[in-house]
Amino acid sequence: MIDLATSLRRWGRLGLGLFALVLVTTGCDAFIDQDQSDPAPSSPTVAEAVTKVPALSRLEEGLQKSNLVDDLQDVDNGPFTVIAPTDGAFAPIEGGELSQSALLKTVLEGHVIAGEELVLEDLSGQQNVQTLAGEEITIGSDGSIDGTDLSVTNQDVRAANGTIHVVDGVFAEMIKRVRITKQYDVLEALVERENLIDELDGRTLFAPSNGALLSRLDEDDSGVIEDDEPQEGNVSDILKGHIHDGIFSAAEFLDDDPSAFPKSTTLETRSGGNITIATDEDGDSVFVNPDDENAEVTTPDVKTRNGRIHSIDAVLTP
Repeated sequence: MIDLATSLRRWGRLGLGLFALVLVTTGCDAFIDQDQSDPAPSSPTVAEAVTKVPALSRLEEGLQKSNLVDDLQDVDNGPFTVIAPTDGAFAPIEGGELSQSALLKTVLEGHVIAGEELVLEDLSGQQNVQTLAGEEITIGSDGSIDGTDLSVTNQDVRAANGTIHVVDGVFAEMIKRVRITKQYDVLEALVERENLIDELDGRTLFAPSNGALLSRLDEDDSGVIEDDEPQEGNVSDILKGHIHDGIFSAAEFLDDDPSAFPKSTTLETRSGGNITIATDEDGDSVFVNPDDENAEVTTPDVKTRNGRIHSIDAVLTP
């Protein structure tokens, strides 16, 4: 059983920003030996800095597979501002699971601002910037990213050709986040088949694993959920039963009253029904519909640009 709630509470106490700061200052010798604000060529480039921080290994993998490393290595074509998601922000994606694709490159280009070194401590308010993906985003001096619940957790890490800000989510719309996540391959196919992409906007998705969906809906065990499957039940309604019309934060649910375990809450779904979110007696694990499917939340609070995802290990029945 995954000790999920304890992990969430621990990160809440320590603060992801402090964690990232420790890794940056201990994981990169160049940052120890010289002033972080020193833009001298002897400092690491933003690309080198990413490779030296263990908590950014998923970002490093993505940059390599998207052929963006050479660009961020170039001192002459900077400066760059990199909004760097941690490995935790990429969860449940594991090492080696990012696939080289135009979509992945576009997503990661959304984390890079070229030609501008954005230092948050110098901002008096908000600033609009354009990413390499061509999108405009607004970043506040407090690390907030307007229009999302993503935020910078460690800011203004200086490099030879720019600045890095560590962020707690991948800056992509929910459907794009689903598409780059191997664990959501089956879910992606069903969402597209049932024309439910717009249903995800601004909402919370409880995302069953590939195995859970195949076990529940692949009735002929072909490894693919075909158009006539399942024979009973409506796939659209089943999927809508996994979507809550609002943003549910597992971390806030657990931290609301950490002494009151077990505890539960009820959320309304887009299918018109309700689902129950509950902890075990120790508050160490979180489940959805514990009296029915008893789906365990395996990866909580996957932040996206327009919503939030919680990975679960079973399919919920409307």
